[in-house]
Amino acid sequence: SSGSSSSNGSGGLWGWLSGGWWGTTSVDSSSRAGDAPCMPDVVEKVRSATLLVSSPFYCRKCNRLHTNTATGFFIHPSGLVVTNHHVLDGALGETVVVMDHKGRVYVVEEVCAANKTFDLAIIRVGLEKGERVNALEIGTPPPQGAAIGVMSHPDGNLFTFTEGRVSRYFRRGHRGPVAMALTADFARGSSGGPVFDSSGAVVGVVESTRTIYYDRHGGVPSNVQMVIKAAIPTPYLDYLVIHPSDQHSGNDGNTHHPTITAEGGAEPAGEPTDGCCGGPQCGHHGQPERKRPWWWTRRKARGRR
Repeated sequence: SSGSSSSNGSGGLWGWLSGGWWGTTSVDSSSRAGDAPCMPDVVEKVRSATLLVSSPFYCRKCNRLHTNTATGFFIHPSGLVVTNHHVLDGALGETVVVMDHKGRVYVVEEVCAANKTFDLAIIRVGLEKGERVNALEIGTPPPQGAAIGVMSHPDGNLFTFTEGRVSRYFRRGHRGPVAMALTADFARGSSGGPVFDSSGAVVGVVESTRTIYYDRHGGVPSNVQMVIKAAIPTPYLDYLVIHPSDQHSGNDGNTHHPTITAEGGAEPAGEPTDGCCGGPQCGHHGQPERKRPWWWTRRKARGRR
């Protein structure tokens, strides 16, 4: 990515990653055959590094414990996890936990980096001393038409694999980041899931869907025609690792964007999305009152802003 040439000293997240993984195991997906299918061993490799991200909370309607679900994945053996910014920002409980495909639960100990504009976050989970976990390689976004797979938890259907192709790249608005449109299916609960190529390298991160309707009567849409499914290309993850201090950045145009060509043009102005594919979910539509995300309080308690 264009951000990879920037320097950020030897400390912090970049110093940690540059010592072992970032920039050494990143792979070039664009050089691979785009028609190669995702083999079962590749799917299993991705599944072993994919996580369920959840925030338990008590519902105000029934006083029972509920959980919302989203997706994340390991990017470093030391326990670094990628998910969406909105997954953490919308967490309703007092804590966030993650679970792997074997049912092991990890406690999130720290938010290492977060960027609202790119809708990405990197968190760290607690591991036993000396423990290492399976992590995914980071690749480069493949060209339009290339085959890809997605691993996520749509509507609570845990560790679901779907596959499709990159249908286009488009810019969100006139100055926003570039998104990757996919034909692979996903839904709520899929936010933060890995989009991967035939080798299992991550090329994008699941973010949102937008339904196209044929008619609108009295402001009510009807006659569904298709659903645009969008993901975040990996150059934005590169940028977040190198510039972790650009945290909680808003859509004000002040964030520098990696250079990605949006051959499909810009997303139609004013078109609403269905919402992100993760975050608060409660069958009783009850939400506990909160003024700030759980991680804001913890960072502030440690003297950070």
